[in-house]
Amino acid sequence: MSLKGICQAWGLNISKGISGKARLKDLIENHAAFPEELKESLVDMVTHAQTAQKALNKITKTLEVLAKNDKVCQLIQTIPGLGTICSCRLRATIGDIKRFKNPKDFPAYYGLVPRSIATGHNEKKGKITHRGDKTMRSLMVQGAGGVINMATKGKLKSKQLTKWILKKQKEKMPWGKLVCAVAAKLLRIVRAVLISNKPYNSKIAGVAKCSLPKGS
Repeated sequence: MSLKGICQAWGLNISKGISGKARLKDLIENHAAFPEELKESLVDMVTHAQTAQKALNKITKTLEVLAKNDKVCQLIQTIPGLGTICSCRLRATIGDIKRFKNPKDFPAYYGLVPRSIATGHNEKKGKITHRGDKTMRSLMVQGAGGVINMATKGKLKSKQLTKWILKKQKEKMPWGKLVCAVAAKLLRIVRAVLISNKPYNSKIAGVAKCSLPKGS
């Protein structure tokens, strides 16, 4: 983002998709407004970004191989919004899923539950606690954002989950609260999937357990 900002400040507008491509170096070197010293620094920034991207791509491919051969990762990836990186990070940080006795304990482990604020006899909910793995919490929020977009566009297979999300949107729930709520709900689904050792079932996701027939 800093590279794009510097280029725009000197009159060179670069598109979003070109920042990691070799052609960007040519655009910088041929832009008349850039002093030679600045051109050299910007080209170094592009080279560094490209090297970092190659390293990240290599790590991603390694994770994809690991996830493909791991049953826990495969189960997690059946849940919408959770891909290779999320599943591998969860796999590495969960440990024994049975240690989370209550469904709310799991999102609480990643700091995705509201803080309880008590004053005298009054109790209200504050912002999320932000405890636990910050990176995992950020990944879950990103995944939740994708799930919300799918629900809004009618592309989310779970009717119950879609209905719940659309209801919260109709109630004008702020985006920040909604993504955190969906992220927490996804974590509860992860716990249910891993404890049952069964893939995500879009037909029953978001349905209260007491409403399901016995044996579900």
